[in-house]
Amino acid sequence: MNSNDATRIMDYAQNKLEDNRVFEMLQSEKLESLKASIEDIQESIKLRKQLSDEIVKKFDKAIMDTDNFIIKLHEVDRRSELIRGEQMKLKNKQLDLEAKKIEEQVNCWRDVALLKKELREHLQEFREKENRSTMLDSILDSRM
Repeated sequence: MNSNDATRIMDYAQNKLEDNRVFEMLQSEKLESLKASIEDIQESIKLRKQLSDEIVKKFDKAIMDTDNFIIKLHEVDRRSELIRGEQMKLKNKQLDLEAKKIEEQVNCWRDVALLKKELREHLQEFREKENRSTMLDSILDSRM
């Protein structure tokens, strides 16, 4: 083996090492990006649930306040047609609030379900890339 062959072999090994480093860096960046996306989705799920809880609590408070006002109206004058009419209007408002509360709960469930679907897709992609990266690392290591 002459010095040119030795130089070429060393250059090849050097280039191979550099290619491996670049590949590992790119794989690492892709995995980190996926990890960040997964964490963002998990945070979005948590925040959506918190928002829904706050909204539902406000609906519950408004419903309870309306109920208390209906009771107070009843105590003022039980026989007044005007008061009974107002009580019916308030009861209808209360039913509207209940319907909106249920609508919020359904919307929250739907939003969280979509986010969880997206999360599952990202997790699957992350696992696949991580497995491919591990497999390629072992192949590259065995060639050296």
